[in-house]
Amino acid sequence: MYDIKEDTSGNLWLATYVCGVFRYDVSKKEWKNYVHNEKDEKSLSNNKVLSVFEDSRRNVWLTTQGRGICLFHPTAPRALQPIHLKQQRHRILFQILRFHRSLR
Repeated sequence: MYDIKEDTSGNLWLATYVCGVFRYDVSKKEWKNYVHNEKDEKSLSNNKVLSVFEDSRRNVWLTTQGRGICLFHPTAPRALQPIHLKQQRHRILFQILRFHRSLR
């Protein structure tokens, strides 16, 4: 496990290196596992999830190893939106997110 995050709704996020990301929905009292599916372009971009970050709009951002980031919209029917960045940009963005988290 690489990261654990509780969002503002109290949901628990577990970022893993092999199994994608797990989200525990406190209102439904159930776990959901988001994983990469090559046949679904709206799935997680990579199962190696390194960090979880929640922004001020309650969107959850997932950084992955080498395959960009994913944006999770809590109210959207298709919650995950992969955002593919060039490798160099991905590294820079990951460092910014990591730095921001360290300020908390």
